[in-house]
Amino acid sequence: MVVVTQYDKLVDSKKLEVRDDARHSGENLDEETLNMRSKKEVQRVLVECKESLEGATGELKIPMVPYVPISSIISYSLFYLVSVER
Repeated sequence: MVVVTQYDKLVDSKKLEVRDDARHSGENLDEETLNMRSKKEVQRVLVECKESLEGATGELKIPMVPYVPISSIISYSLFYLVSVER
C-alpha cells in the first residue's frame, strides 16, 4: 500500500499558489472560489501521482497497489491519521 502523507500541507500550499496567481492577474478571489480552485489543483496533483504509480507498476508488471492520501492531525497530544479519500 502507498500512503500519500501530508495531504493537508498540499492543500495549504496549493491554496497559496492559487491566491498568488490570482493576485498577479489582478483577480480577487472569495474564499469559496479559492477553495474550489485549490481542490481542483490538489486533485490534479493526486492524479499525476496515481498515473506515475500506475506507470511504475506497469513497467514492473505488478498489480496496481492500493493508495490513499492522508492528513496528520495532532490534537491533545494524540496523533490521528485521517483519510481524505472518499
